[in-house]
Formats: sequence, C-alpha cells, structure tokens
Amino acid sequence: MSTQRQAAGAVKAGDKIGGQYAALERAQAASPTLELVDDPFADLRVPYWADGAEPITETPKIYSPGDYAFDPEATEMRVYRDECGKSIAALTVSVNPVETGALTPALIQRGRPLIADTLRDRYGATRVQFDGDTITFDLEADLHGAPEASPDMASDVLGEHTEFYRFHRETDQVTFDDSYLYSELVVDIGDGYFPDQQQIDAAKSVCAQALDGRDDIDFPQLTMIRDRGYATNAYDALSEAQKLQGRVRDHKLHLFRVTLSAELLAQDIRAKGSQLDELGM
Repeated sequence: MSTQRQAAGAVKAGDKIGGQYAALERAQAASPTLELVDDPFADLRVPYWADGAEPITETPKIYSPGDYAFDPEATEMRVYRDECGKSIAALTVSVNPVETGALTPALIQRGRPLIADTLRDRYGATRVQFDGDTITFDLEADLHGAPEASPDMASDVLGEHTEFYRFHRETDQVTFDDSYLYSELVVDIGDGYFPDQQQIDAAKSVCAQALDGRDDIDFPQLTMIRDRGYATNAYDALSEAQKLQGRVRDHKLHLFRVTLSAELLAQDIRAKGSQLDELGM
C-alpha cells in the first residue's frame, strides 16, 4: 500500500460508540483489467494493480498484510469469492487489550456483547470472535464482481474502504486524538447491565412489553435492553424502569427493577473492591 493511501486512511473520522443501527456504506470495485465509464475506484486505480493479478475464486488467496504497510494488528489479508458470488477483500485484525493494560480479563468477559456490537457498529467488523483475552474480527471491502485482483489492489481498497486505520488510531494510546475506544468501553462495561444468557430473553421480553406503543427516544437504555439484551448504564435503565412503573402496572417490570437495583449494588461493591485493591488492602 502506498504511503499516500495509508495516510489517507489514517485521517478518517467517525461516530462515537452508540451509533448503533447505522449501516456502513461499502464502496463498489471494478475489475483492475476493465475500463469502465463509471469506475468506483477511479481515485485509487494505479497501473501496478495489474501486476500479479489473479482470478478470484472461492478458494481464498492469502497474503501477509505486513508486506503492504498495514500495522501489526492486521494478521491476514484475503481475496475470495463468497457463496453469493461477490468478490471480497478481507483483512483479519487481532488485538489483546489485556497485554497493553487497556482492559482487564474481567471486563472483556463481562462486556463481550458490547465489545462485539461496538466493533460491528463503529468499524464495520464481521466475524467477531473471542479467545481468552484476544479479540479477532474481519474488515471487508466489496470488490463487486471483479474477476481478478492483485494484492496491491486489495490492500489499497482495504486501506481506503474499511475502517482499519480509524480502529488503529482509536486503540493506540500514543496517537489517538479525540477518541480512545478502550476508555469508553471501560466506562460503559463498568456502568452497564449485562445479564447472563439465561436472563437475556426475559429482560428483552419485559422491556419489549413495557415499551410497546411508547417512543423509544424517551427510554434509550430500556430500548437497548429490548434490542440487544444489555444496557450501558444500569442507573439510567433503573430510572427509566421507575418512570415506566408509574404507567405500566406489571409484576414482571417490578421484578426487573429489583434486578437492576441488585446490579447497581454489585457495581458499587466492584468499585469498592477495586479501590481496596489499589490501596493494597
């Protein structure tokens, strides 16, 4: 990837956490061997894209991202045709926030749903996976039916048409500017409500019933629980539930409020425990 392409990708801006439900636009790409009137990559296309171009098949062509100026978080670059016949360039990204001191194992375990959704919403990640403290996901660019591609073409397109450089910037304590992903996750996971798997369906059902016919914008945390099974602020979720309780006489909603109250108590205990740990007590 050229220095110019890398720099261009490094200055992309984006939304904060919570830009949920926002669809990420995907640029289309044409074959490097075809001259099209409407070329979606006209601003990127360079002669060297034709060098080493290979047919795109269902068997992925695998390349080393480090050979194309990607940062160490990128561990594999692939070009392949998916089951729907789309030509895809994909970049696998792998990070361990515990090794850098950004997150703790407990925070990752507790906040897995939020971490996965944030990577999808904020960076367009696919196939998010957790292996202990390591988080791995893919970033994809649609080559839109191109019959062949070179690794240079794939790397340039991935650099410009995915959020890799934004992710790199926002997870780097040295270079981040206005947003640091991990500090936001620490707050949202620490303050949030994350029911276990057995409780998620019940929490979703209670919130769906209580919010029926009401404006979601007035109850953002309960709406999040209804749609995703967790909330990023348990205190606000409790306040919203208390507000609804005066309008909806529902025994299940009352029990849900009790559950949220217990979560707030647990948060206070965790905070006190953390303070004692820092004092060596």
